[in-house]
Amino acid sequence: MNAGFLEIRSRRHFDCFIFHDVDMLPETDLNFYGCYKSPRHIGVYVNKFNYKLLYTAVFGGVTAFTERQFVKVNGYSNEFFGWGGEDDDMYNRLKWSDQEFLRFPDCVARYTMLKHRRDRSNPYSRRQAITAFKMRPETYKRNGLNSVAYDLVSYKEEALFTQILISLRTAPCRLKNHLACQPKAVTRSP
Repeated sequence: MNAGFLEIRSRRHFDCFIFHDVDMLPETDLNFYGCYKSPRHIGVYVNKFNYKLLYTAVFGGVTAFTERQFVKVNGYSNEFFGWGGEDDDMYNRLKWSDQEFLRFPDCVARYTMLKHRRDRSNPYSRRQAITAFKMRPETYKRNGLNSVAYDLVSYKEEALFTQILISLRTAPCRLKNHLACQPKAVTRSP
């Protein structure tokens, strides 16, 4: 996500950056996709969890940041690969950067999570999830936007989206065939 943010920011100016899990669909058109004076947790109440916020220390699914807000948290951690933990780590980064965030009520911020089996090549990492719950301020300044290491494989603008293909150069790539080391498509809609 950091690489996508950096690549888009280097080519165009945007007022708002939306990070959206691909398996989440909004149930209402009342939920505005835009930025405010504070970062915004857009995808809060999900059918899979009976439209309840399971715990307060989460900031993920669908989120919105201005450029300044995202830079202030130093983006996402580069330590998370596969599934698990990055949403909780972002919550802690917001606390560390002294940024309050918004959540709209459940009548507005409702989402359906598409049913799917977890891809075996994209495993849940219990270690990552446990690490994410811990507040680690010493890592937030040095791990994120300012330390992401990647190679741009391709950049292709289409009518309705932009595809950015990158290859990561970070720690898991030392492990043969790790999913995180395969080129990733990062897509942006105009």
